[in-house]
Amino acid sequence: MTKAELIEKMARDANISKAAAGAVLESFIRHVTAALKRGERITLVGFGTFQLVRRKARRGRNPMTGQPLHIGPQNVVKFAAAPALKDAMTETEKIEPMEMEETMMPEPSEMVAPAPREPEPVFLGASSPQSVRPGGEFTARFAAYVKEMEQQVRKVLQDLSPRSETYLGLKQCRWQPGTRVNVVLSGRHLEIDEAQQEFEWNGRFNLMDFDVSVSESAPEETVVMKYDVYVDEIRLAKLRVDLEISKKPTSGQTVTRQTEPAQSAFASYSSQDRQRVLDRVAAVRTSAGLDIFMDCLDLHPGEQWKPRLHSEILKRDLFMLFWSRHTLKSQWVEWEWTTAYEEKGTEAFQLHPLDPAQDAPPPEKLAELHFDDPLMMIRKAHEKKNGGA
Repeated sequence: MTKAELIEKMARDANISKAAAGAVLESFIRHVTAALKRGERITLVGFGTFQLVRRKARRGRNPMTGQPLHIGPQNVVKFAAAPALKDAMTETEKIEPMEMEETMMPEPSEMVAPAPREPEPVFLGASSPQSVRPGGEFTARFAAYVKEMEQQVRKVLQDLSPRSETYLGLKQCRWQPGTRVNVVLSGRHLEIDEAQQEFEWNGRFNLMDFDVSVSESAPEETVVMKYDVYVDEIRLAKLRVDLEISKKPTSGQTVTRQTEPAQSAFASYSSQDRQRVLDRVAAVRTSAGLDIFMDCLDLHPGEQWKPRLHSEILKRDLFMLFWSRHTLKSQWVEWEWTTAYEEKGTEAFQLHPLDPAQDAPPPEKLAELHFDDPLMMIRKAHEKKNGGA
């Protein structure tokens, strides 16, 4: 049985969507993995126990070449079946052993099982001039890359701007290869050709160019160039670069900034919208590795929920507010967003409307989150790509 087949069976048995079942399974895997890393045993009564053990160094044999090799010490996950599971197996029909020539497969003790490969960290950077004249033009650049490509990224940027000095920081996020990523660039007094661009993460290095022109009437001041990075309409990173608009700009210097993308989020929603919210967060959990706290998945029976929710709101990078006509009437959601607003401010907020604004107007304190929303640009681009569907 594959993971997809298991999710399908779970969804059918529980009468929920595949996306919701997938989110539950991902939550189970995430918590079991975290517990094992802490050295804890995970016991599921009637099923079995997972435990991390340390295997000593030993000598083995390469299954492809037959050559002897040294196998270093390893952490190995062991599973011990519970009596009920063992009894259930005795009731199954006899399974015939596979026929295979002995030379095709070495003894199990001599095999080297390849370790599962985790998604590589992805680092983000943005490059632009330090200052520019009113009416001037320049190219701003956004880069996503893995650590081993840093020198190549640096060389490419230096070749594109020979008189500029480039600095790249190493800040970590996680994307699966093939993840669709949207980058939106905005800034006061700036006109940007193709301000919203999308790329598919290739697992190595992606570079995007934004052609920018400064308004002729722009005053001499410092403005902020805002790079917002989205996966499945969830903003994972914000890059902010100061740009000085001056009639006497500093020449020959480019500044590069970097940021640490969001790795965790708190989802606030009405219980009546749970299915719609589960469908939205399932994809980004898988593709971007974003750890999203949801009370229906992460709270345990009997747990003191209010202190736990308060703690999660404070420690999470993002506060995702799924706003609807149901949310508007929920006292619990009001407590959550008020807590986040008072403790973290609006910088951590992401507003995800589930209903039209006329049906669910936002709270006055959060009304600013609707203005100049880059998500609207992304949605319009998708509608255009899909022929207005």
